Amino acid sequence: MPKLEEIERTILEADEIIQEIERTEFNRMVEEVLKFSSSLLSFSEEIGDLDFQISLLTAKDKFGWIRPKLSEDRSLDLNDSRHPVVEATLPPGQEFIPNSVYLDTQDKAIAVLTGPNMAGKSTFMRQIALNQILFQIGAFVPAKSAKLPIVDKLFTRIGAGDNLTAGESTFFVEMKETANILNHYTEDSLILFDEVGRGTSTYDGMSIAWSILEYLSSLSVRPKTIFATHYHELTELSRLGGIFNLYLETLEKEDRVLFLRKVKVGKAKKSFGIYVAKIAGVPEPIVKRAAELLTDLESKKKEIKIQEAQPTLFTEPETKNFNSQTEESILKLKLEEMTPIEALKTLEDFQKKLRKQK
Repeated sequence: MPKLEEIERTILEADEIIQEIERTEFNRMVEEVLKFSSSLLSFSEEIGDLDFQISLLTAKDKFGWIRPKLSEDRSLDLNDSRHPVVEATLPPGQEFIPNSVYLDTQDKAIAVLTGPNMAGKSTFMRQIALNQILFQIGAFVPAKSAKLPIVDKLFTRIGAGDNLTAGESTFFVEMKETANILNHYTEDSLILFDEVGRGTSTYDGMSIAWSILEYLSSLSVRPKTIFATHYHELTELSRLGGIFNLYLETLEKEDRVLFLRKVKVGKAKKSFGIYVAKIAGVPEPIVKRAAELLTDLESKKKEIKIQEAQPTLFTEPETKNFNSQTEESILKLKLEEMTPIEALKTLEDFQKKLRKQK
């Protein structure tokens, strides 16, 4: 036993000696490498840049990217553009469906994008942003042709998230990001709004989204904007200057919905949220009841008035047209000679007349 204990001590001491030698040698090597740190950092940056350029050229050859042209009139014109990341990760044999878009700073500045869940609205918006970024770093872009402007800022309000540690709800974070965009954009900015207002009640959210679109439309030079939404009422704003409608095409076939992933001019008929719930596995009784409630709720919708222009100090206030005979009768009344009871009786008579007219 004493012999075994001695061997154990020797082994443990050897391990400590080995570790000490390794630490010493490692520190010596670090000191030696640090003498060339400046050159090594410069070399690694050059290697990284070379790797970046090779990656872009590889993508260009593999996926057919093209050389974009510079737009001198601030317009953005993408013909058959694609999402570079989604396209690269598709299974073999599956092709990415390209889409086109044109935006300027006047009549075609603000696109209201509607379409069902899962139809591809967010992908379409992101591919516009990625094409713009690739263009501004001097790269080829995934499109059939592209004429792009220089943008000074690219704003996005996409996705949902909260900040619980700061006591900020999902909707508050959404509004903070929206406020940041509206306070800092310029006429050379590109803005992507994805479902602004969804984090609160339907009417609150739609009112905020509606107001944002009206505001952007009122500008003399409008920032290029894509505004994706499920509030189909917002498509009515295409009557205002600078706003037009786009939608993701779908095909209804019996009890199925096919998402064609194609962007068209116009507005979507439905959001197909209940269909998405069904294919996601929501129990059939709930889906059926949701469909009944949707029909009932849609029959009770009220139309929202579009605000064509802001009133000024010199705008004449609107007055209601009263019946001229009733008006004359009121003017002829001698209130100083009437008792309170007589005044109330006269008021009641006028009220009855007005109700009959309605």
